[in-house]
Amino acid sequence: MREKTRIFQLNTKQAINLYHTVKDLVPDNQNFIFEAYSGVGAISLLLKDKAKEIVGVEVIADAVNNANLNAKNN
Repeated sequence: MREKTRIFQLNTKQAINLYHTVKDLVPDNQNFIFEAYSGVGAISLLLKDKAKEIVGVEVIADAVNNANLNAKNN
């Protein structure tokens, strides 16, 4: 049985700084935002009010499943 991959940003203070910086840099009223290496979709969710459509791309199946669940719940 394949072990599930789990990734967590250990430096949470810096992650919060990064997320706020990204949110401040992205203008409002975008048509489309593309998030590469999106993981569980945290940045996409953070930017959800800034674009009509957001697409995240991730190759780790568990992260994609979590991102879809996060999008549904948030």
